[in-house]
Amino acid sequence: MTNVGNERKSLELVGAAVNLGHTLGLANLAEGIETEAQLAVLRQLGCQFGQGYLFGKACPVSKITFGRKTSSDERQAVIR
Repeated sequence: MTNVGNERKSLELVGAAVNLGHTLGLANLAEGIETEAQLAVLRQLGCQFGQGYLFGKACPVSKITFGRKTSSDERQAVIR
């Protein structure tokens, strides 16, 4: 995700992948989102889901709580 928004070829490649998912009726999940700028580009492209350090650092699955927030600095992983 480093070059999305910075390089035209990267942006076109990600856009094509998102469009392919939409055409096939599949949800899109972007990995490696680290900045608000990357998130904004992905939203603009129509990407529906994302994960990466912007949302939270990696942790064991045993530490994940589904359906409710466990701290005030967590973010929703759905890109809306």
